[in-house]
Amino acid sequence: MKRLIILAVAALFATSLSAQNVGIRVGGNFEASYKYKLSEGSFAEGNLGLNGWYRGLQLTATYNKYLLETDIAGLHLNIYAGGGLGVAYRWNDNHKTDLGKMTGYKETDGTTHKHTSGLLFGVVGQAGAEYQVPGRPMTIALEYRPMLGWVTGRYAGTGFSNDLTTWKKSRFYTPGLFDLGVVVRYKF
Repeated sequence: MKRLIILAVAALFATSLSAQNVGIRVGGNFEASYKYKLSEGSFAEGNLGLNGWYRGLQLTATYNKYLLETDIAGLHLNIYAGGGLGVAYRWNDNHKTDLGKMTGYKETDGTTHKHTSGLLFGVVGQAGAEYQVPGRPMTIALEYRPMLGWVTGRYAGTGFSNDLTTWKKSRFYTPGLFDLGVVVRYKF
């Protein structure tokens, strides 16, 4: 698994050498961000990183259109929106239950708690505002990127429920609805 993660991160950075914007995104996730201008009014964005709602690796790709590009008193501001797809792998070995018990260990009464793991496939929406720093090849953006999808594998809980003691094999993924992030990118 570690080799797969290292290979995926290396591939992202290798392809980013020809990118127009490379940076980091911090919020619901911690990600490497890659933005490539497709045409005058659109761009593609790819993000790879650690999911903050559970232990996992997440990859998203979106196609975005600029809704507003404006210069106000020398400040360049872009507002954009778009959509795309996302995939993630979850390996939450230390998930706490409502009772504060850590999974994956044996209690004194002999009860064994299980690990959570699984794959997530979903659709991604994105809306953001981007500011070009004057005189610097840097942009700063505030993005809302909800991801809604289906998790397969073993997990605890259901949807919005806090019942983390019930083990299921798949579920509807809802924590991705709360993914707000700040992005800082170097512009080539």
